[in-house]
Amino acid sequence: QRQMCIRDRNNTIEDWQQDYENLEERNQKQLDKLLKMLHENPEEALKYAIPLDPDNSSRGGSQGSFTLNKRWGDLSIFGTGNWSGGGGGGSIDLGESYFQLEEQYRKTALALIQKKEYEKAAFVYLKLMKNHYLAAQTLENGKLYMKAAAIYLKHGNNKVKAAECYEKGNMTYKAIELYEELENYSKVGDLYLSLHKRELANQYFEKTAEILISNNQYLNAAAVFQNKIEDLNGAQKILLKGWEKKFESYSCLIKYYDNISDSKILKSQYDYIYHHKFCLLYTSDAADE
Repeated sequence: QRQMCIRDRNNTIEDWQQDYENLEERNQKQLDKLLKMLHENPEEALKYAIPLDPDNSSRGGSQGSFTLNKRWGDLSIFGTGNWSGGGGGGSIDLGESYFQLEEQYRKTALALIQKKEYEKAAFVYLKLMKNHYLAAQTLENGKLYMKAAAIYLKHGNNKVKAAECYEKGNMTYKAIELYEELENYSKVGDLYLSLHKRELANQYFEKTAEILISNNQYLNAAAVFQNKIEDLNGAQKILLKGWEKKFESYSCLIKYYDNISDSKILKSQYDYIYHHKFCLLYTSDAADE
């Protein structure tokens, strides 16, 4: 009886092994068909394509088997109705075929980009290769800025790239919203200025200057007042403050003098700063020592 059990167990193992080998062979034949389709008629073949997983497998099989069924209703990158089933949701072990399929997907995406079919190429990167960044980048290069921004946000939480896309696509208020979240107030000011909203723009430029001053960047803060707000008097006050507080003091003072174009005013400022600022400041320092 023990020998019979051993024999039955060996037969079961052999049956399992045979079933696995048969499954592998059937899957490989189906994969070969898919690879051939991708080579001969890539756009049609993509409707049958299977998504790749990072573990050298794919989703969409039934108990590890792969059948060449139509899986995608269209090649859209959005919506939940794209996946039309076609084989269940099991995991398929692709083995070495994983790399063949990945390479063919890559070639297909590049060929679609050459034809300026940017959304279809993005479909390959996003849905089949799970490369969200390349999908968004492809859409951005194709000037599909709203769709690119959506991918950057949804899959990478990349607010910087999304804001850039909104800006390129003239979706200015959406860009402003993201730049404000990123605390890039100078950029917010620039965008409000592009909308001819000077008062709002200046509020954000002033906020930028305040942050720079709090970090002892007086030269940059003065540049914001001078170049963004177009307030030279405000810039000069900041430059003098930077010199007095001895943060970028030499550069601040040189810039302060450079901003004075009238030679008479320049001379009077030399005299004023020397007698009322310089002497007082450095006499005070000497007394402290």
